[in-house]
Amino acid sequence: MPKLRVPSYRGVTVRKGGPVASIEHRRLRVLARSFHLVNVTLDEGVLPPAKGALYGSASGSGLHEARSVAERLAISAAFERWAFHARLAAGDLRRHGYDVDPTSAGLAAMPGREDGAARQAAWWSALRRYSLAMWWAGLAEARWIETDWADLQTFAIGNPLGGVTVVVLSGPARGGWAIGAAAAERYGVAFERAAAELAKNRAVLSAGLYSTDGDAPAPGPVERNVLFLATPDGYAQVRAQVHVSAGRRMPMPALACDCEVRGPWSRHATVWRTVFAPPGRRYEARDAEFLF
Repeated sequence: MPKLRVPSYRGVTVRKGGPVASIEHRRLRVLARSFHLVNVTLDEGVLPPAKGALYGSASGSGLHEARSVAERLAISAAFERWAFHARLAAGDLRRHGYDVDPTSAGLAAMPGREDGAARQAAWWSALRRYSLAMWWAGLAEARWIETDWADLQTFAIGNPLGGVTVVVLSGPARGGWAIGAAAAERYGVAFERAAAELAKNRAVLSAGLYSTDGDAPAPGPVERNVLFLATPDGYAQVRAQVHVSAGRRMPMPALACDCEVRGPWSRHATVWRTVFAPPGRRYEARDAEFLF
């Protein structure tokens, strides 16, 4: 897919009549480089803050070397979460694929009327979700990749529709093992995005807001998954699954949804959702051991 140029958001803050109530910034190290981590919180009348969440009360976050890009990614993530909760509350589950996959996977937001860029980003998000689920179910092969980073363990999952999904592990450190994953057309891009996700997960695990000993409050299913994978048992299962999946050829995915998600956010952004039907219905059990 050709890389599409994406503009920045304009007029989205509450002061300018938009839904963004606050934008916070800090630095985070990713692959020995300094990245900008931006957290965006939407107005409570638009989206109530998340309570008891592993990632804090922010509506969305973005991580990138360029602060302007990190801010755009954070606002996009907040709009995706807004659209996700609004559509679930509206009950139109089949229209946007939530009857097949009731998570926020496959959602992507881009500033303005950027249908092409939003659809492209949603495509890679959906492929990431599908390939991870297929691999975890033992239906897709993963192979270890040697890198220049001694503290990282990396493996890749080939996608039948092109590109690659890269998974990066690190640890143990304070909070346990951390994991990050991303899908992209090129390995290098997927690896860097996976490392960025890993850095965010490692940061929140190291903060110690939740423990992995089973006594912490139960957050959402994706967060429970991150906490489970931080444990020795979770880490061992990931490593073992790489060997279990050897020689498996991933089935061609069935497209369940590929459409724009319209709503009040459409004034500022194009939100798109792509969903590939997952293997079976195990995700409905919401167990921590299913790899979200």
